[in-house]
Amino acid sequence: MSRPSHQFVVLAFRDSPYLAKCLASVCAQAGKSKVIVTTSTPSRQMSDIAGSFGVPVRVREGDSAHSRRLEFSDFRARRKSWSRSPTQDDVYYPDFAERTRQLFEAAPDASLCFTELR
Repeated sequence: MSRPSHQFVVLAFRDSPYLAKCLASVCAQAGKSKVIVTTSTPSRQMSDIAGSFGVPVRVREGDSAHSRRLEFSDFRARRKSWSRSPTQDDVYYPDFAERTRQLFEAAPDASLCFTELR
């Protein structure tokens, strides 16, 4: 059985000054990954930044608590791919997704892996 594709599901909150750098880092991955932004606090700035990277914004209605945004993003992500849910202020090295894919290939029964900067 082959692994599903990878995606970044970026958790965003209001008008973050960090969102553009986060999206730049995930959109520049060596291996192509799908990228979406999820939020319960949409704004014009967020839509404009995501749009400049060609990234869709998915809006969750209701409570804007971080835990609720994470639950929403993880539900969407688990349906079709393995994913990473960065918050809007995370930045990734260009080989992050590819190196993570290699970890999963080395352990085909794994459903979770932990990463850290070394």
